[in-house]
Amino acid sequence: MKGGRLRNRDRYLEEAMLFRDTDLIKVITGVRRCGKSSLLDLIRMAIESEGVAGRGFVSVNLESKGTGIKTEDQLYDYVRGRLSDKGRTYVFIDEPQRIDGWQDAVNAMRVDFDCDIYLTGSNAYLLSSELATYLSGRYVEVKMLPLSFSEFADFCGIEFVSGTSVALTPEGVPFSSTTCLLVTLSTGACQPSHPSRRPRRSTRRTCPASTKPSPCVILSTVSAGRAKVR
Repeated sequence: MKGGRLRNRDRYLEEAMLFRDTDLIKVITGVRRCGKSSLLDLIRMAIESEGVAGRGFVSVNLESKGTGIKTEDQLYDYVRGRLSDKGRTYVFIDEPQRIDGWQDAVNAMRVDFDCDIYLTGSNAYLLSSELATYLSGRYVEVKMLPLSFSEFADFCGIEFVSGTSVALTPEGVPFSSTTCLLVTLSTGACQPSHPSRRPRRSTRRTCPASTKPSPCVILSTVSAGRAKVR
């Protein structure tokens, strides 16, 4: 796990934990940089926090050359050498598709060891249709997406009051909802907000000088609300 505190993504964490301690292999898929590796860390932290004695944990990041793992046999042996002899071992493998024949090693682990297996796989290399073939149907897929708007706002420490509009400047500074309703990114032009009627085209005006030279960036105009920075 690299620097900084991880932020929970409860939806995906709960989905993955639903199938915990079953013989199903948990496969987290999604586009690159959507948080799959961080979710593996969150799952491990959640299980470790229970403090059950005898459990083992094995994490393998196959994007790193530091592991020295280049074949399916090396992957199998790496995990076997780190199994707990006092209880179940939880195995977390990041990007296993970088090794030819990885599926044979993972299937063998499921059969041979008392373990619970979690994998990640980028959509660029591992398609859902291939998983059924690779893992003989003994898997469950957690399809992960990049941050939603609500997650992004929460990660940035922004709260909203329902029923009003909100915008942020490119620097992340809350922008008054009474100043503009719609923001045109290319020109910075906006329409003034009015509580009872839609603004006419003739009322379009440029954003106040305080937001220039950078144009405003609209985040929500319907259900979000006034921004508060924690």
